[in-house]
Amino acid sequence: MKWSEVGNVETNGTCKRFLDSVEIWRKKPHVVNRRLVGAELLWSVDDDDSDYRSLDGFVTNLLATRDILIRNVSDAVGLNAGSALEAIKQTFEGISSPPVDECGRWMITVRCLLYKNPKKTVEVIIIDKTTTEAVFLPFFEIHEDTTLLAKVNDFGYKLWLDERNKKIVLFVCDTWNSDLDLSSGSYSTAWLSDVLLNKLARWSEEKTLNTEVTSLRLVNIERYSQVYNKLKHKYGKYFVQIWPEQTDPSKFVYEDIGIAAYLLVLWEMERHQKGLTTHQSFVDIGCGNGFLVYLLTSEGHPGFGIDIRRRKIWDLLSETADLKEYAINPSDDSLFPNHDWLIGNHSDELTPWIPVIAARSHYNCRYFLLPCCAWDFTEKFSGKGQGTSQYHRYLEFVSEVGVVCGFEVERDVLRIPSTKRACFIGMERSYQSGDGNSIETRICDYIRERCHRGSAKTSRLVPFNGICGKIGSGGHSVQIISETGYQDETNGHGLYDSNDLESGNFEAELQKSIVETTNVNPNLISTGLKDDSRWAEAFQPRGAIETPKNAVCLPQSVKDLIAVTVLKKVLETANSVTLSNGRSWNQGGVMSLNEVSQLFEKDVLLQLKSECGGLQTLLKNCPDVFLVQSGNIGLRNWTTVEYLKYRASRIKKQPNSATRAEEKRKTKLCFFFQHHPDGCPLESSDCRFAHGSSETKQLL
Repeated sequence: MKWSEVGNVETNGTCKRFLDSVEIWRKKPHVVNRRLVGAELLWSVDDDDSDYRSLDGFVTNLLATRDILIRNVSDAVGLNAGSALEAIKQTFEGISSPPVDECGRWMITVRCLLYKNPKKTVEVIIIDKTTTEAVFLPFFEIHEDTTLLAKVNDFGYKLWLDERNKKIVLFVCDTWNSDLDLSSGSYSTAWLSDVLLNKLARWSEEKTLNTEVTSLRLVNIERYSQVYNKLKHKYGKYFVQIWPEQTDPSKFVYEDIGIAAYLLVLWEMERHQKGLTTHQSFVDIGCGNGFLVYLLTSEGHPGFGIDIRRRKIWDLLSETADLKEYAINPSDDSLFPNHDWLIGNHSDELTPWIPVIAARSHYNCRYFLLPCCAWDFTEKFSGKGQGTSQYHRYLEFVSEVGVVCGFEVERDVLRIPSTKRACFIGMERSYQSGDGNSIETRICDYIRERCHRGSAKTSRLVPFNGICGKIGSGGHSVQIISETGYQDETNGHGLYDSNDLESGNFEAELQKSIVETTNVNPNLISTGLKDDSRWAEAFQPRGAIETPKNAVCLPQSVKDLIAVTVLKKVLETANSVTLSNGRSWNQGGVMSLNEVSQLFEKDVLLQLKSECGGLQTLLKNCPDVFLVQSGNIGLRNWTTVEYLKYRASRIKKQPNSATRAEEKRKTKLCFFFQHHPDGCPLESSDCRFAHGSSETKQLL
């Protein structure tokens, strides 16, 4: 096989770091190619200690023990073993051994690239660690139900670190078919050269690289891709178009679709592993817009969502999704003995309580947590530590809570349009069902210690006064726990044994015992809590009426005063730009947020913080005037390409926003026309704001 150089890029990377960067591309190609959901490694051999002086000898030896390779490739592409073997042989026969003077150190991998659309590509990767070369040869493409055998010479490419000249070089086969650039490998030479090559060069200069797969570790990635695509096409576009909330539908719709796809695959795997015949039930605690509840219910899982505040979109979802409006206060009344899974998706102040509620609901109750805002049991989380961020310290705390509650806590990272993607799963218990007493004591001690750390020092912690459902080898049993310990309510052991209950009536008896012993409302719709049933007196759920933190409540005169003050200070730095019409316009300098905050009295800043989220939030809510980026503040220039791109992206995000933007044209006065000494950088005909009251229109 002959190669032709098509690109190179300079790098100061070492051989080891180059091989590490290739390892990321081998294991995690989706971090570079956004059309991929990931890769499945079908077969891999790393022969660091081999004595083969040629790749031919190494490959011949490998094909002699090829059963696993053939079986995995056959399963991936849907061909019989004979056809798969023939394709593999043809691929290797197209490779000529590179001349080497010393023993080669080879790694050979067969991987399947999984795309976000219904498509897969199988390719061979050959890495020579001695010469720092990596060859990629696609030989199968699967698109929906069609399997095609690719010609290796059409799409093979090679990466080589030229350490002497400090560059990474990209080669393609001499017979690379440019007309089919976007076919089997889904790579054009331009993409390989401009995107992949530059990414590898940058990674090769990093001191440390994480080469392991960190996201979607607990689910089958191919199945996840299938389910995600199904949900995306079934629900995505429709709900983006009809989304009635003020939030960005392109983010929230597809974020919930990603979470739903993950849970559906996780639960599907659980049913297969445990031999379950029915779909798992769930409760989404703090369900927000309720869309996740709608998706899971629509896909066959019984359950409901709870939130303290009703959303507009609930009216559109209520026929399918069971959404309840009330506050959860961790107590004997907040147990879910008849549901399999508890979900906490950005559940804020309830996040650390969900593992506790799951542990106390029944022995087989599991949970899924996607933490966002950092809350401890009774107050904002304030974990102290060095070397890690507040968010990572909070994740450690959330994981610790699950462990204390007796769960084998597993952590994963979702692929959703959010910066908070780490999730926790409590699926298995770390103790036997009969050891609930010691776990309950541990939970109480832990919560008491956490509550006494901070401002909640005087809070009263009430011991659990409810039930602890257990599934033992002998069948169902329910254990009653009181403030003084385990009470003898039935047969002297505090247990309802399966011998005393007919299996067909167990659920009814269980429900009856819960209501009688703990006064839990069977529908879990609390109208009020008795003080002695609450688990932490200092816990306060958020108010049903959400106070906006985006400066909406501030008087316009106050916002204008702050904006004009910042404008004048920024303009003290002369930075004149010449506009297309020949005028000069002072764009001003750039100030740090700390410098801007010094323009105002401390009590003003505190009021801003309490009413609108702070000075930075207020200025960010003037995005057409101020550019707030990385803690620095400057003025927007409406004539630049960057601003035009920004406006186009804003219009694209919201459905019907282009029509709405036209309706709002000239309905507000231009800030720059009013307050900037040089006026507006745009002519009146080009500016969407009114240049004077004579141009102002009424918003229809």
